Amino acid sequence: MSLARRKRKKLILTIITISILVLVFLFPLAYHYRIVLIRHPLVAQLVPLYRSLIKFPDLLFLPRYAFFDSQLETYKINISIKDIRRLDMALPVPFSGGELEDDNKVWVSADFKTDDYQDRVKIRYRGTIANHWNSYKKSFLVKFPKDHLFKGMRELNLVIPDDRLYFIEPLNNYRAKKLDLIVPDSSNVKVSINGVDHGVYLVFEHWTQEWLEKQPVSNNSLILGIGQSIVGTSTSSIFTPEGIVYWNSWNSDAPDLDAVKALNEIISKTDDETFKKLIPHLVSIDEILAFNVVSMLSGEFHGAGDSPSGANNTMMVFDKLIGKFRPIPYNVAISDLNNSYKEMPTSLERRILAIPEWKEDRDRLLKDYLNNNKEDDLRFIESWISKYNNDFLADQSKLSNNLTYLKDINQLKKMVKFYQDEALKHLNDKYPLIFIIKEPLNLPVNFNYLFQVALSPEQFVKQNPEFSLNDSGLVLESGFHYFFRTIIIPAKTKLTIMPGAVLVMGPKVSFVSYSPIQAIGTAVEPIKILPASLEPWGNFVVIDTGRQKNTFDRIFISTGSESTVNGIFISGTLSFHGSDVKLTNSFLENAQGDDTLNIKSAEGIVVGNTFVSNSSDAVDLDFPGSETIIENNEFFNNGGDAVDLSWSDVLIKNNIMIGSGDKGISVGERSHPIIIGNLIAKNVIGVAIKDLSTTTMDSNIIIKNKIGLAAYEKKEWFGGGQAYVKNGVLWGNENEIQKDELSKIDISNSVVRTKPVLLNWPKKIRDLIE
Repeated sequence: MSLARRKRKKLILTIITISILVLVFLFPLAYHYRIVLIRHPLVAQLVPLYRSLIKFPDLLFLPRYAFFDSQLETYKINISIKDIRRLDMALPVPFSGGELEDDNKVWVSADFKTDDYQDRVKIRYRGTIANHWNSYKKSFLVKFPKDHLFKGMRELNLVIPDDRLYFIEPLNNYRAKKLDLIVPDSSNVKVSINGVDHGVYLVFEHWTQEWLEKQPVSNNSLILGIGQSIVGTSTSSIFTPEGIVYWNSWNSDAPDLDAVKALNEIISKTDDETFKKLIPHLVSIDEILAFNVVSMLSGEFHGAGDSPSGANNTMMVFDKLIGKFRPIPYNVAISDLNNSYKEMPTSLERRILAIPEWKEDRDRLLKDYLNNNKEDDLRFIESWISKYNNDFLADQSKLSNNLTYLKDINQLKKMVKFYQDEALKHLNDKYPLIFIIKEPLNLPVNFNYLFQVALSPEQFVKQNPEFSLNDSGLVLESGFHYFFRTIIIPAKTKLTIMPGAVLVMGPKVSFVSYSPIQAIGTAVEPIKILPASLEPWGNFVVIDTGRQKNTFDRIFISTGSESTVNGIFISGTLSFHGSDVKLTNSFLENAQGDDTLNIKSAEGIVVGNTFVSNSSDAVDLDFPGSETIIENNEFFNNGGDAVDLSWSDVLIKNNIMIGSGDKGISVGERSHPIIIGNLIAKNVIGVAIKDLSTTTMDSNIIIKNKIGLAAYEKKEWFGGGQAYVKNGVLWGNENEIQKDELSKIDISNSVVRTKPVLLNWPKKIRDLIE
């Protein structure tokens, strides 16, 4: 055979082979046979040729990135060839068209290394649909050892960026943060596998308890979504009573799904009037409206709809701090220009938007966002491109070549601008009505009190004759009142408790108000809340009254505990959840729950009170308002901390804290308090600063504790603590200072190891210390 004929034959064979590969990789009708071809030895040898050919135009960009010094962090992963084969063989057949189900999620061991971390980890492919794992560059889920977390993370997603449309998901997360929604933090990193550069990945923490505890929610909340194993198996609604089977929790192996049951009952069985009364006490309406705005700005409702497959990106937290579902924008993409707004919002969103005033709130929010953020969003995109563009151009592992990548980026920019203008045109889009099931509501036991929250004041008084009604609202007169069932004060009224009122509470009975309370006693006629027997009662709690001030003065409270009401775990004998409070001149003793006074997501003015012999923490603050003050209080012989802070930027001033079974002041979880003029004595630890908290301390006397000052990391997903101490006294502690390598204690102008003079303190205080 002549040389020319051999060359011609070789050329024809090459053209045929490339044509076959093009058909295999580009046309959906050929997807079914792709797995067979790719695993064929001859085709396997030609795949690198195919990849090289489609990347040939990238040579034009070589001068642009050849000498580019990337600033991205690099994750180095090593997986044995045997384990890579295990991962590949577990993929669906045909893997180009199947979905990654539980049987396909095979974990293997790998080495994971960065500049400041190295350990043996578990790794698997991730992503429901095939684009995550049917090409050379795949998406991964990495699981780190429990005792050696990576930057505080137990599990980490490594996602191919083109799946999230490069800057689109980061943009939508940025929008969501501006609207005060909970969103996962994400960034771009470089990944090498077995020494081979795999280019740029989008990285973010997976849904775990470790992720939850970094969020502004109760740490016993549930991360909820649709179980991946049933995605695509049904077209029935996830928001019906039967839809409960599709829900799953990411941070609990045996989740209590009563909150989901209650949600589905209310969505599917109530008329608009009842829905409007009940749903605000189970769902954060403002956050649902904000989530809807983010979706509208992208022209789509990715992960919306009510079927398990349509709702596979539906993510929510049921926050037990407030007893409400809070949406998490996740994988919010952008619609193709030819398919904009074709998807429907979920039944939950549609029912909320069917209420005229809530729709008006949504419309106003969207208009305000565009008026104030339109240019800022575009600047975000330009900043993203400026920061990452060269990394993507240098990424030879991405599926597309650089010409396609740049075309995609420009098209995505146009789409963002288009939907900024288009969104307002769809404010009055009509969605199909929700089919209402004509059956009685069947709420779980823990949510039965929701009905009482929606009562009118007149209905409440009729059911609870101990109370009266006047022009200002509900009234509880002076005298003895015996309660042997839990009382729910409804929303949209006000309760006044008169001086001299004595509330006698039966075992485990709670007093729960969804309206603000004024309870002002006098020196002669204090207001008392007492147990009816030796057994503790439940809680006295105010929920979700916002900035409407609750005022409590000259109150005596004894022997309360904790409870769960309408899905809200209430840890304090006296608790305020999302309800501002002023508590003064009161006495609280013998609490049998986790906390005596607990303030969550609210501002508290706590002045001139006494906390004595409570079983655990006296004052516990979680996400309090920045104007919160703890001042001139006395704490004696409490079993836990005198004051326990989480996510708190507050003032703690001129308090006396003696004999706590744990800490005088516990400063945890990114708190930044100012601590001034306190006497802190005979506690296990005087002041502990931990978990990325920083405190400024001035003129405090810290004496005769087992440890005076301690700074350390308690939870691995945070870090150490820092204390800046001046003008203080640190004396007579068994250990004056104790800190770990992650923490810092800076002391200036202070007396250390010199006995202080306490003549200015009352004799009873001096006697307790001596």
